Amino acid sequence: MSKAIFINALDSYIGTALYKEFVGDKPEESEYAVYGTYSQKDDSAKPLGIKKMLKAVNKTNNTI
Repeated sequence: MSKAIFINALDSYIGTALYKEFVGDKPEESEYAVYGTYSQKDDSAKPLGIKKMLKAVNKTNNTI
């Protein structure tokens, strides 16, 4: 049974470090199901090992 992990701001320095820590070098063999948000890029291609990526909403200027 896989463990679910949610990483906010997956495209940030800390988010990337957490992703590498949980998933490692072989994402297809990871015991973690990783979910996360991205804030800077509108990327439809998710990294290996990511189950779902969501666009974070910037509430300051109400953009999606």
